[in-house]
Amino acid sequence: MKRNRILSRAIVIVAVSLCTSCFHRSIGTIDIPETPLLSTDGRYAVVIEPYVSMLDQPGEKGITIAHSRRGDIFTIRGKRILESDNTFVLWIDLGKGWVTEASVQLYSGEEKARTAAKLLD
Repeated sequence: MKRNRILSRAIVIVAVSLCTSCFHRSIGTIDIPETPLLSTDGRYAVVIEPYVSMLDQPGEKGITIAHSRRGDIFTIRGKRILESDNTFVLWIDLGKGWVTEASVQLYSGEEKARTAAKLLD
């Protein structure tokens, strides 16, 4: 009986997922709150691009307020996902400005970030 109930719920969940996945819905901007689960995955960022402009806000409307170079290490202050041209872009707040995830590598510990930054030289 219990097994049939679990199987029935699984079938309903799959059916609902299949039906709802057929419809495209725009979710716009997602602010990712700082929680222990998220913050332990990438609390430190190492800049991997030779030269990065840091913006006052995430997205195309941001203006450059600072610059950073390859190997600079920052403590992550926040993350935000924005939709742009039907793709989603993760923006990282480094405290001194926002950069895209493609500009940095994320690390769970400061020592790991320092080691990675040394290897970039």
